Amino acid sequence: MNNQAASFLKKYKIAGVTFTVESDFLFAHENLSLFEISSDEVPDFRITSHRCDLSDVRDSFGASILSSEYMDVYENKGIFCFCYKNSPEIHSCEYDTINQTAEIIVLNESKPGVGYEDFTFKDFFFFAIRDVFFCYCQQMGMITLHSSSIIYNGHAYLFSAPSGTGKSTHTDLWEKYCVVRPLNGDVALLSVKDNNVYAHGIPWCGTSGKYLNETVPLGHIIFLRRAHTNDISVMNSFEAILNICSRSFSPNWTKALSERTLNIAKEIERISPCLLLKCLPEKGAMELVKEYIDKEKSR
Repeated sequence: MNNQAASFLKKYKIAGVTFTVESDFLFAHENLSLFEISSDEVPDFRITSHRCDLSDVRDSFGASILSSEYMDVYENKGIFCFCYKNSPEIHSCEYDTINQTAEIIVLNESKPGVGYEDFTFKDFFFFAIRDVFFCYCQQMGMITLHSSSIIYNGHAYLFSAPSGTGKSTHTDLWEKYCVVRPLNGDVALLSVKDNNVYAHGIPWCGTSGKYLNETVPLGHIIFLRRAHTNDISVMNSFEAILNICSRSFSPNWTKALSERTLNIAKEIERISPCLLLKCLPEKGAMELVKEYIDKEKSR
């Protein structure tokens, strides 16, 4: 990247949340293009970027609340600092949850021996934006769910399971044999409003490449479990809430954040009970779920 004197500003709207990204380089990620807007509405939060040398980055960020392979997270009086371990050029992002501003620190020189083969600078920048967005959404009563989701008859159905269990295989069967549209191939955002649950399409979709800029009522969250036969049932509340929380990408780094996720999960489960699908990776499992949904809607 080359230093540029001009300042570039883009505005996005995702799941009803408006924010701006301002930088001294023209940031454009293909996944965000579907969510770009040009209206004059006031943003809910603002993201800027700042360049500096690694030697000029301060070494104290507050209390450590998370350390993972991906990043370290610190907190100080309502300010979260995400320090990235695998990005050659992006050092950190500071998000002020009180003033709703965030600043991404971009290094003038790349860190040696750091990065992923298939990741570009704009990908790392894109995921720094995601970290701020997920935090803000949780503050506003919305949480994410690791899932592969489809839109069927005007409602969203989220299929969730640990990686490798077969959620993408299952939704691929829906796309092959039914009239559906993929909402997101990896994660959906959920909100509760007026005693209804809504699923929102977002641009972060893992490696699936599947995402829509739409908001639809939630039909069901369906948790998958491998089995030798196909069976579908309503999950008990405790297990459903536990699964929602454990499959959420929303921040749970502190007791307060975990309780926030838990409370939202309880509301989601109360309004829309979750289903458990014990299944084989076959068309019959998809047909069983479809039959259950169709019968439910006809009552």
